[in-house]
Amino acid sequence: MQLLIDIYIKGKNGKGICVISGEENEEFIEEFSGLSNNQCEWKSIIKAMNIISGEEFEEVDIYMDSLLVYRQINFIYHIKNKDLKNIYFEWNQLKNVLSGTNINYKYVSGQENPARKLL
Repeated sequence: MQLLIDIYIKGKNGKGICVISGEENEEFIEEFSGLSNNQCEWKSIIKAMNIISGEEFEEVDIYMDSLLVYRQINFIYHIKNKDLKNIYFEWNQLKNVLSGTNINYKYVSGQENPARKLL
């Protein structure tokens, strides 16, 4: 069982990025045409969770530089936007599938986010 993995998320200009830092760094870029930056960020989190779903991690840290998404995913803010709610429901279902994994959602400034270099 792998103990810890760090994932960095960035959503911008209709693209979503997730950078998985571990023994080997992996980068995944996904096109989300027509979506806002926050929607791309949410979709990138879902992408990262799908990637790790087949693995056994004791703990996963997911870093994002959208303060809004950070506050929504940590239940500090309610999601009011209909489109974001639909993405949230998709995330919530996946979160239940990964319930045995301790996933921490953390905020990182845009300047410190290694995923920003890919956009």
